[in-house]
Amino acid sequence: MRATVSIVSLPDDILLLGANLPHVLRSDPEYFQANSMRRSTSVSVLFRPEQLEMSLFGLPETRHLNQLLKEARQGVRLRCREGNSLAEHLETLPALRPFEQLMGLLRALDTLATDSNREVLSITAYEQPRRPDDHRRLEDVFSFIFQQYASPIALEDVASVANLTPGAFCRFFRQHTRKTFSHVLNEVRIEHACRHLRESKQSIGQIAFHCGYTNLSNFNRQFKEIIGMTPGEYIRNYHM
Repeated sequence: MRATVSIVSLPDDILLLGANLPHVLRSDPEYFQANSMRRSTSVSVLFRPEQLEMSLFGLPETRHLNQLLKEARQGVRLRCREGNSLAEHLETLPALRPFEQLMGLLRALDTLATDSNREVLSITAYEQPRRPDDHRRLEDVFSFIFQQYASPIALEDVASVANLTPGAFCRFFRQHTRKTFSHVLNEVRIEHACRHLRESKQSIGQIAFHCGYTNLSNFNRQFKEIIGMTPGEYIRNYHM
């Protein structure tokens, strides 16, 4: 079966995810509480890029989309606010005729390719494991990270999840992600911190603590390294 690229429209984000790119979309804990009326919704559009590359993306008018597909191997995100026209456009695609769906897909890709605010989620492309056992190991590891990111995580703990020694786990993880485990853990924590900075009224210190940081200076340093600005600057830019 040939792999597909997907565009996922969420209330706050539009994601472009390359073929075989591992990802986890998790609702906040309050969505899983008993009697919760909260519901998560998304719209996904899947397509096979090789079909478009052979038929359309060689044209002068569409060559700019090739760069977007290259970025998709690392994941692309466009942050949205309520009433975003692209998100509303994607929601209409399932009800359209096949020809209109194709035109709608091209329009969505063009919008993403020409929006300077899109973000590449990873600085390196993901290398798909060749062995099914390795793929399952990575899935287990990422599931563990997303569940436990707010708590202290020792290298021995996550290595145990992968059923590897700490040294073997470090080599395995870097081989398939091109990143160290500590860097990926910080990325996950900082991403959750960004959401809290956008949506909650907690102080920066409280958010840092709830995202797994016991040292505010370390949180600020990691935040600036990953996001490119301080938490305070991030809040000001978001509300501009």
